[in-house]
Amino acid sequence: MKFKIYPKSIFGYFGIIVLFRFISLFVDANLGMTLFVSFCVILCLSVILLCINYSFIKVDSHNSDMKVLKNEYVDYRVKVSSRLPISFCFVELKMKVQEYLKIQGDDHYIAMVDRENPMFANFKYKAAVFGSDTLALDYCMVHDFMGVIAIRKKVKVSETNVKTLPRYTENCYSRDTMIFSKYIADFDDSEEINSGLTTTSGFPGYEHREFVEGDSLKRVNYKISAKKDKLMVRLDEPVSSLRLAVILDNISSNDRFMDETTIEGMMSYVGCLMNNKITVEVYFNADSKKQMYSITTERDFGDFVDMVGNTCFYEKNNIKNNSVNDYEIYKSSRLSSIVIFSANGDTAKKIVENTKIPYHIITPNKSISGNEIFYIDSNLSISSGGVKVERN
Repeated sequence: MKFKIYPKSIFGYFGIIVLFRFISLFVDANLGMTLFVSFCVILCLSVILLCINYSFIKVDSHNSDMKVLKNEYVDYRVKVSSRLPISFCFVELKMKVQEYLKIQGDDHYIAMVDRENPMFANFKYKAAVFGSDTLALDYCMVHDFMGVIAIRKKVKVSETNVKTLPRYTENCYSRDTMIFSKYIADFDDSEEINSGLTTTSGFPGYEHREFVEGDSLKRVNYKISAKKDKLMVRLDEPVSSLRLAVILDNISSNDRFMDETTIEGMMSYVGCLMNNKITVEVYFNADSKKQMYSITTERDFGDFVDMVGNTCFYEKNNIKNNSVNDYEIYKSSRLSSIVIFSANGDTAKKIVENTKIPYHIITPNKSISGNEIFYIDSNLSISSGGVKVERN
């Protein structure tokens, strides 16, 4: 049981006592003594009633762990009740300070409670940054009604783990952004390419034919149509010519904002590849297990977005031999290139040091440099060689 005494209140009451003694000596002895005794009785009664109320007060906090999207709200509820019909003290609740969950309103409640009027405290937070946070009460204090002393109420630990999930932003990166190796993919459908031809990467371009009744207007290539002076329909290109591996380096940079940019940038990049019908094999660590997920369709990508929400970043010093990122790259000989998203940078190269495949590292960490480094900012724009590459 911990006590807290308020010196300012004691000094203030001491001044009142001096005033009563002054009245007793220089105005009316009976009146001064009566006020003095009455005031001392009230002070003693306040402390005694505090001790009585303290044992009858109960604090309940049953909040389950939760996963939320960024900018969603989280409620942490606490109920304070008393078995006494009348309350003679104040109960104060204070939440632990959060760095990444933004409190909406006050982070403390003060109220009097009795058997018929329990206190329901609802602390509302807004999820702001990807990662895990823990919500819990900092303390529960029971104050006497004269404000002289407070007793800290022991509350059973009721922590709530809140996982803020990464947010997927659909981006269409420019052709320059997608060139990370000698394997140059042609993402510009303004050129007509015969079905038997491919670009220098072996990645096939688009095939076109003349529009016939029943074709969807969404598939019309208006640039080619203007050149040919007739409507031309774009056909889907084959998908098996290019396979790309995208790896998430799960070693933390010790900066939640950079970690968030890393994982959300990876999601945005993989989504862009999928929209361009490139087979993507994504490697990441989720639920303390290494995962490899192949993405060729929108359904695959939707499942991937759900799965990657379970990932987290690990402290470098807490990972034995960094085995969390010791990935085995499947059928590496068939890969066109490897792209690694890393907030740390120190461990990224080790992931592919045994492979002979061209690779590049995309990172928000500007302290990392090298020919294979690309930078990504909080808006998920990627820059190469100090030249910013805008999104389309």
